[in-house]
Amino acid sequence: MTDETYIELPCDSIFHIVAISTLGAKMNNVRINQLLGNRGRLIQLLAVAILLSLGIGLISSAITAILNAHPLWIGAGGVISTTLGVILVAQSTLFSPAEEIKIGGILIFGDDEGRPIYVRNYRFAEEFHRNFSALVAENKAILKNWNDSNIEFNVEELRNVDIKSESYRNAVIREGVEYFLLDRLSTHLTDYFNIKEEKSQINTFKRSDVPEILLRNRFLELFSKPQEERESFIEHDMKPKEIPELPAGMKELDIGEGEVVWSSGRDGAIFSQFDLVLPNGSRVARVSPNKIRISTKRFDFDMRIVFGGFGANTGRGFEQLYLDRDIMTTSTYEVQVKLSVKHKPFSLLSRKGWDDFSWLDSFFDTIEDEFSFDVFMNKISWESNAALLHMMEVRNRKPRE
Repeated sequence: MTDETYIELPCDSIFHIVAISTLGAKMNNVRINQLLGNRGRLIQLLAVAILLSLGIGLISSAITAILNAHPLWIGAGGVISTTLGVILVAQSTLFSPAEEIKIGGILIFGDDEGRPIYVRNYRFAEEFHRNFSALVAENKAILKNWNDSNIEFNVEELRNVDIKSESYRNAVIREGVEYFLLDRLSTHLTDYFNIKEEKSQINTFKRSDVPEILLRNRFLELFSKPQEERESFIEHDMKPKEIPELPAGMKELDIGEGEVVWSSGRDGAIFSQFDLVLPNGSRVARVSPNKIRISTKRFDFDMRIVFGGFGANTGRGFEQLYLDRDIMTTSTYEVQVKLSVKHKPFSLLSRKGWDDFSWLDSFFDTIEDEFSFDVFMNKISWESNAALLHMMEVRNRKPRE
């Protein structure tokens, strides 16, 4: 996939707006290890500042003796110079601005049925297709509203501001992307803290603990609703011996404690228990319609979803050769996640306790691996395979001698 992609309004719009965008932006080095490296450099610089201040003090004493200057003025000058140096060092290290990574993905919809298309081995598209199918199969009202709506171009996304209004389809797509991130984060945190021996240092957020997030996401609200409250699961008896093989990447069922954390009901309905395991003192909140913030003692972590109906290119021949679809019958859209981290002031002064936050590193890697369309295209060696298929096609068209 190229760096430049065309952005346009859906085909049923009167006007077509073309713009330039970047998908799959290269990740910056936002890493816990990098933050701890900053801490080490800060300590070194503070030590240098102390040594310099001692040197300045000795020099000022000598100057005072030679010039018979007032020692108070010389001392004040040394203190001010040293203080300014320490402030500049601390400002660049302790009070650095939030660092952000942008990961670009795509969603492809069939123009005839208006539903997301399954893209094999592209984890994000696979999960979105499955989740969307489960959502509309169980909630016919959502399906009706989806069919009565269109994907619209949202100018607010171009201005990089929090959205104020959007079409029904845009909202459902954004919530589906958000659910993908939350589900991945839930699984990632559970796996990470399961190996921790000290359980008293962590806190588990359940469905009832995050109402402001739950009520603004149709996928999360439905999939995490107890099975006994859903018609699709009323006659669904999940016994250990009847457990089906779960899709790749899905959470396992915890039969040992008699608690089902994932299950499939009638017509593909999904139950997925919502858990966010975080260190004590953490908070989870929705700060805007398209942004969720996890605040910890060490940093603030924001997840922002960007979807404004912008068109995207997949690569020459991708729809026909990989999806077995005519490109004229599909519409491809860009979707982007922005993950930003801002560490708290003075959080780097102590090394203790940072081990409970190392999950951030591997979570970034997971999202880039499963969400980025560029990463997916590299995995399947699309450029090489497309060229090979093209050469085979040309060869087959030549008349045999």
